[in-house]
Amino acid sequence: MPDSTVRTGARQFTLAGKSSYNPVIQGVALLLITLAAVILGHLFHIDEKSEWYMAATFLLLFTAGNPIMGIFRKRWYRYVGISFLVYIVLTIAVLAATQAIARVSLQELGDFKFFFTIEAIFYILVTGLVGLYRFIIQILNETT
Repeated sequence: MPDSTVRTGARQFTLAGKSSYNPVIQGVALLLITLAAVILGHLFHIDEKSEWYMAATFLLLFTAGNPIMGIFRKRWYRYVGISFLVYIVLTIAVLAATQAIARVSLQELGDFKFFFTIEAIFYILVTGLVGLYRFIIQILNETT
């Protein structure tokens, strides 16, 4: 793990030789998976909101997983900055693609607008909690 401060013995996963901890790689991979899921939701037409369920579910995966994957990065602030940009681009891309594919528009689903807003707030909170955790660990390491 070239950019990690803690060695856990766990094997680092790579995608085409790139670190899986790279937020850009995470975003691109999740965008492709989300688009495939949205298309499948559209083809199988489980529910009128199925495409939006797929989009929200995979965005939530990035929201919860991205801050945790970067918790032990040496240059955490850089990781977080890139991650925020990736989150914004990923959200816009997913919403635009789902809007184009879905049978029902986001404007017709008032509750989903609220859900995507809550996801964005949750992403900021999780990232802040990870930062607080890093700060506490740093203080404990300095006192021992």
